[in-house]
Amino acid sequence: MIPTYIAHLLSVWRVWNRRVPKSDALVWTPRVLDSDVEIAGEVTKVLKPGREWRVKSMATFWIARSQVVLNLDPGDEVKVTGRQGGALLIEPVNKD
Repeated sequence: MIPTYIAHLLSVWRVWNRRVPKSDALVWTPRVLDSDVEIAGEVTKVLKPGREWRVKSMATFWIARSQVVLNLDPGDEVKVTGRQGGALLIEPVNKD
């Protein structure tokens, strides 16, 4: 008889090692998020001044880029406008 924890590990191993058909695989392509959905984030670190940052958004840390040069510092709020590959596209939040 197999102990319960080993049976559980075997079932997890089977799920992790199953073959996923290409049609079901996650594909990261450049795309624009829905215009109705507004996603916010916060800059946590400047990686390349004016071009690349580490941003906390959706409870996860992401690499974020901008298509224009921005002066963002840690703590600044940003709005996610899209995604390019594994990076988020951002723009600053206008504080009116």
